Amino acid sequence: KYYKILLHLYYIDVSTDFLKKLTLLKKEMSFDLYVTIVGGSSADNTILKKDYKKIGANIKLVPNAGKDILPKLTVLQDLVKQKKSYDYVFLLHDKKSPEYDRAMRSEWMDTWRQDLSSLLFDKALREQCFFALRYYSQIGILGHLKHLKYGPGWHRKLYGHRRYLNECKLLDYQNQIKKYLNIVNVKNGANDLIFKEEQAWFVGGTMFWMRWEVIKLFMTTF
Repeated sequence: KYYKILLHLYYIDVSTDFLKKLTLLKKEMSFDLYVTIVGGSSADNTILKKDYKKIGANIKLVPNAGKDILPKLTVLQDLVKQKKSYDYVFLLHDKKSPEYDRAMRSEWMDTWRQDLSSLLFDKALREQCFFALRYYSQIGILGHLKHLKYGPGWHRKLYGHRRYLNECKLLDYQNQIKKYLNIVNVKNGANDLIFKEEQAWFVGGTMFWMRWEVIKLFMTTF
């Protein structure tokens, strides 16, 4: 199997931690590593970039725009244009924000990051992900169940007005993607969960495994 890890970095402390984990991961499996670093950020560090290159990282400096999403989409689009081919891709980023630097909220963010990245760094969980992707072809994205989000509609009162409007956009995007990619609703036998058209589902934190064919189809359709 051919694996790719796409990592977006901004903060030096998390960047150093990921470097250690990815260095150990190289001993367990082979993968191509693409790293986007925001120019002028604490991760835009000469020594750090040199150490990432030692483990074979392809590094790209990016402007501070679109958080982790725009850099990831830009690199994925470039790789599709280059006709690169992989089986599965893991989207990874430092998942940190100055807004959550106070002790309790900082710990919450750390736990969130660890949950999401465990599907890559925890060998047992990683192997379960590979098994699911290998034998269930209808799965295009595989993330952490604890952070599966859905909305809007019935939970409108739980969010502020602006957040609710942003969540509504997910439904518009979902309907367009389903239309162009001819996606049908599926039933998850394990949880007896029906994905309804009026609900948009996504992995909160945008760290997950993704099937390369889905990325390729998306990039060549839109």
